[in-house]
Amino acid sequence: MPKSFPPLNSREGYDALSKILKDNLGDHLAEFGLSLDVKGGQFNREGTNVTLKVEVSTVTKDGTVLTKAAEDFKSMAFMYGLEPEDLGRTFKFKDQHVQIIGLLPKRRKFPIEGKNMDTGKVMLYPIDIVKRGLSKKAVAVPAEAH
Repeated sequence: MPKSFPPLNSREGYDALSKILKDNLGDHLAEFGLSLDVKGGQFNREGTNVTLKVEVSTVTKDGTVLTKAAEDFKSMAFMYGLEPEDLGRTFKFKDQHVQIIGLLPKRRKFPIEGKNMDTGKVMLYPIDIVKRGLSKKAVAVPAEAH
């Protein structure tokens, strides 16, 4: 008899599937200098099937993961009043240091993807908050922190 698995349309089911993919396929991809990340998906109402979005990215020699959001930031930052060099810089938001890790151009209100340097949590930020935070004092983050 198969092991019990949480419903596929639940947070527990999504997290379990993500972990299985990352733990198994992610390790094999790492051998080739690639990184795997699960980026959401679609579930049916009954929780009997799911379609997951998986992003596979190149990892540079210094450990930087070249995600689609990072590449989009480099190519489109100027459209938001930012510079490609701002990728990887940090800004302060509510007494927390946030590193810019990408741009999601389809997200009009919160297009900047940032990683909280204390918790590691990735969140989205509006352009005005990021620009204000960078103009106060931006701190360069070493490549190994990416």
